[in-house]
Amino acid sequence: MYVEYTNQTNLTIIKDLLVKKSRMPSLTIATNVPRDAIPKDFIKDAAEVFQQAIGKPIKWVSVHVQPDQMMSFGGTEEPCALMSITSVGNLGVEENKKISASIFKLIKEKLSIEGTRAYLEFHDAQRSEIGYDGTTFAK
Repeated sequence: MYVEYTNQTNLTIIKDLLVKKSRMPSLTIATNVPRDAIPKDFIKDAAEVFQQAIGKPIKWVSVHVQPDQMMSFGGTEEPCALMSITSVGNLGVEENKKISASIFKLIKEKLSIEGTRAYLEFHDAQRSEIGYDGTTFAK
C-alpha cells in the first residue's frame, strides 16, 4: 500500500517518532574493581558492545562506570558488579537475554567479574520519564 504524505504536520509526527524511538539507552556499571584495574578503553568498548546489543545508534548511548565501590556479593568482596540499563524501548524478554549475554561477556573478559557475581537490571522507561535537552522525549 502506497500512502502519500503531503501534510507537513503528519511528516513532522512521523519524523519525530522515528528519531525519538532511537534515543536514550544508558548503561551503568558499579563495581568494586579498582579504577587502575579497569582497561583504558573500557568505556569505549562497553559503549560499542552495548550499542550492538541494544540496536540503537551509538550517538545516543551513554555508559557510566563507577569503580572502587565498597560492595560485596554473596558475602564476599571478590570482584562484583551491580548494573542497570535504562532505555525507551528496545527492551523485552528476548532483547534482555541478548543484551545480558553481551554485557556479562564484556565484564568477564575486561573486568574479570564472573557472571555469578553481578546483577543487571533493565528499566524500560516511558518517554515522559527521560529528560533531554531541556525537555523530555514525550510529545
